[in-house]
Amino acid sequence: MYSGRSIMRPDVFFLLSLPRSGSTYVQNLMANNILKLNTGPEPWVLPFVLQWSDDLTFSHAGTLSSKMGVEQYSVDINSLSMEVICRIYNELNNESSGTVFLDKTPRNLLYWDFIKSNYQLNKSLVLIRNPYDIVWSYYSTFRGGELDFSDGLVDFNRGASNLLKAIDDGATYVRYEDVKKDPKCLFNILKCLNLNVVCDDDINTAKINEKLLTGVMGDPKFRGGDKSQKKMSFIAFLFCFFIVKKTALRKIYTDFYSDDLKLIQLYKENQYRIKGFGFIDLFKIPVLGLTGLLNIKIIFKKYKNKALFDWIR
Repeated sequence: MYSGRSIMRPDVFFLLSLPRSGSTYVQNLMANNILKLNTGPEPWVLPFVLQWSDDLTFSHAGTLSSKMGVEQYSVDINSLSMEVICRIYNELNNESSGTVFLDKTPRNLLYWDFIKSNYQLNKSLVLIRNPYDIVWSYYSTFRGGELDFSDGLVDFNRGASNLLKAIDDGATYVRYEDVKKDPKCLFNILKCLNLNVVCDDDINTAKINEKLLTGVMGDPKFRGGDKSQKKMSFIAFLFCFFIVKKTALRKIYTDFYSDDLKLIQLYKENQYRIKGFGFIDLFKIPVLGLTGLLNIKIIFKKYKNKALFDWIR
């Protein structure tokens, strides 16, 4: 664990989830009901500073080359990265003593190994949600009906794998559905993580924290903005294929998307090990990666709502 060089170590709390898991709602609850908690739009600190991470090098001629070039001079990138991270979080938190900064950047889940190595387990909470709701929200409201194959492989394959890994490593987790039903369950957990929660009777579920909606990385749709649903893409088909039991309807979907299915099968058979977006973009399939689908299904099959998936094979 990094100790720093005369830099005040910021008190950071990570809310980790896949995209569209309801993290803004949970962030809003925490911002309104935890004393000395500072937060705002997603800062994207870890993805920015840790872009040289070995397994997250997205460009064959970009960050990988720059990483190799710097390391040939025996530069300790890991130590320098942590120093930069501390400085940024201190700036975000205004170096306020005793104040916790809440970072809910969804892609932080991709950096779970770094978080686990440099922060205590009680400094993070994993938020899980029914995977069908996650993907439909991702497709219909976040991506505007368009989704590349690469999105599925990174967000829902690597991200979902890290989510499972975080829980197996002992990270505390909570279901979005449970929090919506009874917010007190969230704050009972947060108390155990040593956050300064207000009295249960005073929990504010109605107030909207304006800071979360503004800025480049704010979430204006948290107010319930445009949720128009566009035409079904292959991503919706994948879920219908597994959900719909009627063979006639399933056959219609299969026939319509037969070419895409062949490419997916090719991907499975060759077991491509793809580190970057560039190679994946050759497929140009608006679809959630099949391995990602299996991973997010495992999340709920392993931890909650098992009955929902009992009949899915």
